[in-house]
Amino acid sequence: MSDPQPTPPYMCIGMVLDRLRDADALDAVCRKLVELGAGYSGRVWLGPSDPGPFSWVTDLPLLAATLPSSRPDMRPYRVWMEVGGLGHLWVGFGHGDRRGGHSVEVMLSAGPYGDPEESWDDEDREEAPRYLHELGKLFRRLCIDLDPIYAAVDDVNPTVTPSELLEGALSLPSDFYVSRRLGPVLDEVVSLFPASLTSAAPTGSFVTHWLRVGGYTKSSPEALRSASVAVGRGVEGIGWAERRAEDTFRHDQRAGRAGRQ
Repeated sequence: MSDPQPTPPYMCIGMVLDRLRDADALDAVCRKLVELGAGYSGRVWLGPSDPGPFSWVTDLPLLAATLPSSRPDMRPYRVWMEVGGLGHLWVGFGHGDRRGGHSVEVMLSAGPYGDPEESWDDEDREEAPRYLHELGKLFRRLCIDLDPIYAAVDDVNPTVTPSELLEGALSLPSDFYVSRRLGPVLDEVVSLFPASLTSAAPTGSFVTHWLRVGGYTKSSPEALRSASVAVGRGVEGIGWAERRAEDTFRHDQRAGRAGRQ
């Protein structure tokens, strides 16, 4: 199919919609984008309705199709859309948490930020603040309206999973959202950063180092690591819909045996 694609390098908005199972989470993000003025391009990747555990979408047997789909035995795994101000995008799943479940990712072109700033021409320099404004506006609306337990914007890496956060294997990027539903964990996270880099919303708080018109503020790796482990601990405490009880039980059993060795 020749539907327009977002142009690489990409920018990723990743959301962990803990109260929804994967299929419902993907549908919720697509519906919200439509509410915000996006439209479907018609292209979709379909796959098994009950895939079992998987890591990456591309691990599955997928069928390229057009919307509306005539395959009720399959469900979407990646949907192509277009939104005003940011252009073409696709909505799909991030890397799977080893204990079940996936983030939903909105993948867009990185715009002028796909190139080093020292290589920008006058058009890129004019476009950059507009791009930041549109990306930040989209990120905030998705987070406030859908209230993921956490979400992030990154220009390189896939969305970090709850298990990776809890274990300290990876950290959140410099720009992220944490839901108020994490209670004291949110206060702990916000306290790690200068007040000028945080902003409260009805559903949670944003930490913003880069996604701000007016200049990038260098992030503290130590603060990001501490915030990441705290968020991982908070998500562990509430669980999330796609995690299967039997997998969690087996993980806890293995952890217990390892601790006794």
